[in-house]
Amino acid sequence: VIRRDPVTDVAVRPPDALAPAEWRAGVIAWLSPLLYTDSANPAVALRARFALVEQIRLASHLALSAAVIPKPHPTRPVTNLAAAILDATGGFGSGVGAPSLWITVPVDDMSAGKRAKGITMQYADGYEMWVALKRMVGSNADIGVALEVGSTLPSEEAVARWLAEPVKIVILTTSAFIKNRNGFPVLSKGHQALFHMLFTIRPFIAISGRPVQITNTAEGIKQYVQYMGHLFKKAPPPSPADAQAAPYHDLLQLPVQITSEKLEAVAYEAIEEDRAKYAQYRKAVALFFSTATKPGDKISVYVLGAGRGALVAEVLEAASSCERKISIHALECNSFAVIALRERKESNKSWKDVTVAEADYRTWTPPGGAKADLVVSDLLGSFGDNDLSPEYLDAATENLLKESGACIPQSYTSYVSPVSSFKLRKSLEARAGLGPNADGGVGLSAMEAPYIVAPHRVYIPSGALPCFTYDHPRRSDAGMEEVDANARYKSLTFAVECSSLVDGFLGSFEATLYGDVTLSTRPRAKTEGITSWFPMFFPLRNAVWVTDKDSLVVNFWRMVSRTHVWYEWCVTDPESSPLHNPDGRSHSMCLSK
Repeated sequence: VIRRDPVTDVAVRPPDALAPAEWRAGVIAWLSPLLYTDSANPAVALRARFALVEQIRLASHLALSAAVIPKPHPTRPVTNLAAAILDATGGFGSGVGAPSLWITVPVDDMSAGKRAKGITMQYADGYEMWVALKRMVGSNADIGVALEVGSTLPSEEAVARWLAEPVKIVILTTSAFIKNRNGFPVLSKGHQALFHMLFTIRPFIAISGRPVQITNTAEGIKQYVQYMGHLFKKAPPPSPADAQAAPYHDLLQLPVQITSEKLEAVAYEAIEEDRAKYAQYRKAVALFFSTATKPGDKISVYVLGAGRGALVAEVLEAASSCERKISIHALECNSFAVIALRERKESNKSWKDVTVAEADYRTWTPPGGAKADLVVSDLLGSFGDNDLSPEYLDAATENLLKESGACIPQSYTSYVSPVSSFKLRKSLEARAGLGPNADGGVGLSAMEAPYIVAPHRVYIPSGALPCFTYDHPRRSDAGMEEVDANARYKSLTFAVECSSLVDGFLGSFEATLYGDVTLSTRPRAKTEGITSWFPMFFPLRNAVWVTDKDSLVVNFWRMVSRTHVWYEWCVTDPESSPLHNPDGRSHSMCLSK
């Protein structure tokens, strides 16, 4: 389809070969493997750089959507390749019409057999080479990964890192297949697991190489294609919770402070759909009724942050199942939600012992000074305490709870885990006004504010570690007499499981509601079916490279003033980062209503 014009000697596209839309939608350029941009000979490397730029510009001229760059040599740095990419993309201005550039990277260890022969390797594996390239290129080009999969695979952890990278196409070589007992090509269980993981990010699949390991060679590549279609159909579907979160995958959202901002009806509807959360609350309340009270007791319950009544309904259901007589004060500071609460009370006979009040429950005084046997609240944020639950529940339990009373939740601990994500980094840079897809951004403040995010294209190189813990009613805090009792500081040391580029940290929490009834959003220990909370993302202004031999040390602070609460964080090992958000300059939570 591409020929040289006999007069100008320029490669041209025959106008009648394909329609313009077909070129862009259905054709991918495969650039020459004979361009040695990483050659040790400077003259060869320079000529290759110029030639590669011309090939990329030809792909743009042909209106192709993508161009695949051959695999760089593992013994040489990717410096010239990065320069060629920037040369080519710099000519496109805003990038409109430019092809996406997909760099071929092997999934396995490129050094296999070479170090044994005394050959010096520039990079430990394909991932390290890719990280070096993307850090050189930065956010100034639309680049992706053409992941080459052969017969050997690295560890599961090493493979999982590619979920966090922009894998656009998987080049599956025929050498990766084995023959089953019927003579058909299949993949090993390890390869099947790899593709079930990759199918979740929907890359193109290309099969490369001569047909091998098949009985009927006349069918050529057809049997491989059929098998991959079969494997795709066998892939497990996403869980209901993952399917519900799909529209928000990797979308950075500034946290909403529910104590000072009025949630809209659509937000309450989303919260109320989390039946797993409410089932745990009902179970916790029932456990309190059955273990801390007796039949015939008149039990007073205060529901703090009652919303539109979902939590009140769970308390009533628990009381009914335990055959307990209760009275409920449903306190809510959102005047619009209070309207819904009062309508629900009027229309439900089971709510006859529910009293609705619009109030700031830090300062509200109960009628006649009567205090509660039980305080129930779901004022937990993505990081546990970021919705100011320590400040609100401390005041409420002191003013509203009997000495012998209990609070649900009884305690909660925030957790922190490092995270690597090309997509989150690109979104962050766009918010900050960096790169070709910048949205006008707000610079530094965008790079050091926490965000709520449903992580999808991420890799977590180390397990989550506990950070800040709060108990309700609050226990005495020895040594905290001269500072706010809810201020915190913690230094965390992670041992990463696989070398990776850390873009920030994910914050989650684990709560003890009552007794042995818990809720958890932390990675690898999440309560099944929970949808109410997405993790909190604490970005790093500059990503940090951490090897599997390094310790990653991060410091977190929760700071409190008379009017605001904010987080600060910084990395101190293996390198030092700036202190993020000092004095709450980029983000804070307001203590006033």
